[in-house]
Amino acid sequence: MAIFPTKNVNPDKPDGLTDRQRAFAVEYLCDRRPKAAAVRAGYSERTAAQSAWRLLQHPAVRAFIDAADRARSDRLTLSVDRVVLEHARLAFADMGTLVRLTRKGPRLRPGAADGMVAVREVRRFKGGFHLSLHDKSRSLDTVTELLGIADRMQQKPYDPAERIRVGREVRERLMAEIARLAQPVPTPADPPKIEKP
Repeated sequence: MAIFPTKNVNPDKPDGLTDRQRAFAVEYLCDRRPKAAAVRAGYSERTAAQSAWRLLQHPAVRAFIDAADRARSDRLTLSVDRVVLEHARLAFADMGTLVRLTRKGPRLRPGAADGMVAVREVRRFKGGFHLSLHDKSRSLDTVTELLGIADRMQQKPYDPAERIRVGREVRERLMAEIARLAQPVPTPADPPKIEKP
């Protein structure tokens, strides 16, 4: 007896999914809530959690979801490198390089538009302006964790000189990574250039 029956499979569809399985996969991709996706796809609300678990184990449903995730990731060009770069931009943002304060309020410095992602809010009040940045320490923690530096820092007892050395090393590695990521990436429309010897 097959674990996943193949009845009601639409032979015109190459993915081998029933209409309800496909509806579940599409709904699941919307919000990643399995039980709610099963209910919206037409499964019984009473057994939706069990149906969702079973559907997520189904190879064809899993393949459909994974293919959609890959396609979404390609469209967004989302990668670990891009996530690290965004966190690094937040972690190393410096208010002084982003804006200059004038009597008329904060003014964006020339060439600082790229760093403005670090600005969380700008508030105007009677006496002037208040500018606040996103949580830099949280982004720095995320970057060190993604680059594997956090583990090295936690293995040793606290030594101020070592912390300074590791901090410099982290900053140098991040700056090198940012410089590498800032290089233009060839798009699929642009064929790679081959230099002739």
